[in-house]
Amino acid sequence: MKKIFYLLLSVSIISFLYTFTFIIKESLDYTIPDIKESITIETYDANSPKYVYDFIQKYAVEHDIDIHKIVFSTSEKGEPEKKIFSFLSSEKKNYSYPSNFF
Repeated sequence: MKKIFYLLLSVSIISFLYTFTFIIKESLDYTIPDIKESITIETYDANSPKYVYDFIQKYAVEHDIDIHKIVFSTSEKGEPEKKIFSFLSSEKKNYSYPSNFF
């Protein structure tokens, strides 16, 4: 009886973890469509953010990719907000997404 209990408990825990990772992965993929990678800036000088943004823009143009910075925050009313800053590889692109999609 104990073996069956531990087997069911193990299967339940594995199923829960798989479902949890699937939900997290899908929510990140739907933040902006076709986004599959993320970039982490490890060292950042708060006094000169312009240098970081200029570097990201230069990198986007050189490698012909679009980079989007997403900032999640909460408004004064307590509602979730999502702000998107785009670093585009070309000067003009038509990019839109439904704001209530996420």
